Amino acid sequence: MRLGIIVTAVNSLVSLALALPAPRPNFDPRSVVRQVRQAGRREHRRGSRSRPSSRHATRPRRPVPAPAAGLEDGEFLVDTSITLMPGPYDRTLPAVAFDGSNFLVVWEDDRGFDWYYDIYGARVTPAGVVLDPTGIAICEATDDQYCPAVGFNGPNFMVVWEDYRDGDYLDIFGARVSPEGEVLDPAGIAVCTARDDQFSAALESDGENFLVAWEDYRGDWEDIYGARVTPDGTVLDPSGFVISHGDRDQCYPAVGFDSANFLVVWEDYRGVDGGDIYGARVTPDGVVLDTSGITVSTAVNGQYYPALSYAGGNFLVAWEDYRSGSSYDVYGTRVSPQGAVLDPSGLAISRASDDQAWVDVGSDSANFLVVWEDYRSADDIYGARVTPTGTVLDPSGINLTPVADYEFTPAVGFGGGSFLVVMENDTVGMNIFGARVTPQGATLDSAGFIISRAAQDQYSPVVGFDGADFVVAWEDFRSGTKWDIYGARVTTAGAVRDTWPVTTRDRDQVLLALACTPGGRMLAAYQSWTGTVGGRGYFAPRVWGRLGRYAGIEGEGRLQPVSGDGLIATMIRGVLDLEVDSLCQTEFDVGLR
Repeated sequence: MRLGIIVTAVNSLVSLALALPAPRPNFDPRSVVRQVRQAGRREHRRGSRSRPSSRHATRPRRPVPAPAAGLEDGEFLVDTSITLMPGPYDRTLPAVAFDGSNFLVVWEDDRGFDWYYDIYGARVTPAGVVLDPTGIAICEATDDQYCPAVGFNGPNFMVVWEDYRDGDYLDIFGARVSPEGEVLDPAGIAVCTARDDQFSAALESDGENFLVAWEDYRGDWEDIYGARVTPDGTVLDPSGFVISHGDRDQCYPAVGFDSANFLVVWEDYRGVDGGDIYGARVTPDGVVLDTSGITVSTAVNGQYYPALSYAGGNFLVAWEDYRSGSSYDVYGTRVSPQGAVLDPSGLAISRASDDQAWVDVGSDSANFLVVWEDYRSADDIYGARVTPTGTVLDPSGINLTPVADYEFTPAVGFGGGSFLVVMENDTVGMNIFGARVTPQGATLDSAGFIISRAAQDQYSPVVGFDGADFVVAWEDFRSGTKWDIYGARVTTAGAVRDTWPVTTRDRDQVLLALACTPGGRMLAAYQSWTGTVGGRGYFAPRVWGRLGRYAGIEGEGRLQPVSGDGLIATMIRGVLDLEVDSLCQTEFDVGLR
């Protein structure tokens, strides 16, 4: 009798679901996940984001998921066609460059299910149109790739990053990307693979070759090294050359070019009062002109994370500054092509309340645009224009995305008559947003626009139709410790009616499949780790199911079947394990009529 019920139940559910006159949804099921997640976030608005102690803070290594257990006799996977949302995880640390026609935005991306970061990019027009909405895979090598930087030298872009494919130490790798979005070096270019770690890469072009600079740990302290890379991808200095080997650490380099020489600046700890900002000029032939370094700023309490650009005959170097002793501000100074520091006490670019952090600088050949994270009221991106004579045109700052919140790590480029500021946005997952700013300081995209979006903590949505409404279900990580299954009913007009937990039992629930019937019932099948059920030990991933009404389908975490309106069924080894009594039979039959 049980077998007949099993076959009838499953066949009837599937046939009935297929026979329903389901209209084509006029909404994206993924948007339902985003709506629900946004509603949940409003209940738990996070406070000020903690400032990282270091841009290169050690990331926790993600555990690689174990392969699925082998199939046993009689076992089959119920869900063999899973709807996966593109890029379910984070996009972080964007950088941007312009080729005369379009921008190339690059970022860290962990959309892959190997649990490691890769380097992705997308081209964006000056009008804000994303030409590569699914992204360009620039590097998906073994293990992690971090912290990209990008520049343009005339024929192609060059992207460089920290690379962990060695498995023991970080190296510097790169790849050229054509203006058409083609990755010319899919295996990557090994810029430096010296012993120990190399990280925090930056680069700039002199119109022909690139100078790549990085933080290098082959000695007793972290030093600044560099290497030149030709347009065809040849590394002219495969071992790198020393740019700064001062006492203690030198870190976080940035590179600019003034039409004659490069200027490399970095955070320097040769002093005893926190970090300072130093720099050195480097010729296109790789000769370091300032071997002892140029003292850019040694104000009290520390200066950190410099950035720079060139316009109007001088460089503008800007940084995070803690001279107030109470919060981080944005300061800067101009440096001449001869290496003279024109504003030795620094220019106060922003001293707003609370912290200003993570600075970047761009220029339109007439003025500079300095951008930063700003915490005066929310997690926003602000900017200010600075003239080549050192005048701050926007002393109160410009909120570049006043409609949006939770933006971090800005980077800026100029082209096509406007600046493009790119940033992380954490409104719904960590995504890459953009916003354009005119040379006059007007914001063109007050809410920003999506360059690459990920669902972060809810993904893999599936959709069914019950004759009246759509039912959307997805994997959900709102617990913070494991994956559950949640669902929502959505009208044919795209309005979310209600949401509920489908299952929140112990261990992860993933790989979801869904069928619906008239009258408000559904069968959800999913994979979950299974211990002992019915006196038998499985101790492996198995397919489970939930059969019941939408509202209140969540049980009490019981693994044994129960009868009644909250009917729970489990599928173990492909069998619908449903104990039958008169009430259970009635409820089950009603759901199939």
